[in-house]
Amino acid sequence: MKTNLVKNILSRAVLLLLVTFSVKCFSQEVVFYSDTIVFEQIVSPEAYYEIDGNFEELVESPRFKDIGWFVNQLKAVKSEKRLNDYFTYEVLKNYSEIFFTKRHSQKYRAAFVYAVLNELEFDVVVSNKNVIYVSSEDEIHNLSLYKKGKKKYYRLYPFLKSGVFFYNIHVKKKTNKKKSFVFRVKEVPKMSNAEYIHKMVSFAIGRDIFKERVVLNKTVLGMFEQYPRASFCIYGQTDFSDSLKGSFEKNILPKLKGKNNEETVRNILSFSQSVSRYQEDRPERSLFPEEFLFYGKGDCEDYSILFVYLVREYTGLNTVFINYPSDRHINSAVHFPQKIEKLIHRYTLDGDEYYEKPRSIKVKGKEYYICEPTGVGGREAGEPITYDLVMGMPQATISTKLLIVLVTIKPTA
Repeated sequence: MKTNLVKNILSRAVLLLLVTFSVKCFSQEVVFYSDTIVFEQIVSPEAYYEIDGNFEELVESPRFKDIGWFVNQLKAVKSEKRLNDYFTYEVLKNYSEIFFTKRHSQKYRAAFVYAVLNELEFDVVVSNKNVIYVSSEDEIHNLSLYKKGKKKYYRLYPFLKSGVFFYNIHVKKKTNKKKSFVFRVKEVPKMSNAEYIHKMVSFAIGRDIFKERVVLNKTVLGMFEQYPRASFCIYGQTDFSDSLKGSFEKNILPKLKGKNNEETVRNILSFSQSVSRYQEDRPERSLFPEEFLFYGKGDCEDYSILFVYLVREYTGLNTVFINYPSDRHINSAVHFPQKIEKLIHRYTLDGDEYYEKPRSIKVKGKEYYICEPTGVGGREAGEPITYDLVMGMPQATISTKLLIVLVTIKPTA
């Protein structure tokens, strides 16, 4: 009896050594857009398949709890490639899909994703059919949403574009973590094998027309195309890619820089109004600043997103988006430390010229001057601005009686 027990223990030990040795020599490649990420596969998938049970039993097993071998590598990838939480999750999802390849592997993939998110200390709930939701303070429009008190949970895995709101779900598993999942893209991912697009952009500063070359990151544009649809706040805080930022700061920024912030904002406003063509039937979503320059067309929200980003990035001034619900219009406003007293707005209406002082709104006790990045619709990109900049006043046709300040965008530290 003892002999058989000893033999069983030895055979298991030898098998474990063989498996461990073979796995340590194995690397798993994961495709992430243009790049291939290599993970050292310390544990075999078979070690997970050996665990039998439902989802709750899987995630409570020592094997799924001891997930540090993968989490540490994932953290390194996140740092190296400057990934936010959502892009990091995409790497995790891609890995789980090639790690668990057998039929009926969905519960193992879900358990693996849950275990990693738990190790990363996110607030996660799991409903029936192993659907994973993450808590987030961001506003996402096309992911199913579940609310628990003041908390919002978005469906993350399996991915489903629906935007359906659930008043209640059956929560069968929940992490005891409090970390909120971040969809904001403060830094654009740094991709090693990215493709690039060289484009000439036409724009006007007042009545002067310019044409300059910019270098757009095609890979990043593809990543943005697949990104969950979000609020203006997320788009307005997203940086240019390294290639676009470098070419923009070399070729265009010197033309926008003025003697002071007020002049710089005027020039940025002129650039934003003239660099793209107004068109409502662009992709059915808001555009990241880099996308707006790539497509060369957009509507009021896209103009405002670009303007807000440039002002925030290159003047450090606080900005807000303003929504006009009755007119289905979006524009923006900028907070200047000093008051703007000059008559800086001139427009023509029914053949008559009008001059008005800058118009402003109060946000949390501070004065914000309204700016109209969209300008006059129907103008072609690069067409000169033949009127004074619409700075300090919305378009003449826009009612200011029903305006809603959407969000304050503060400059990055």
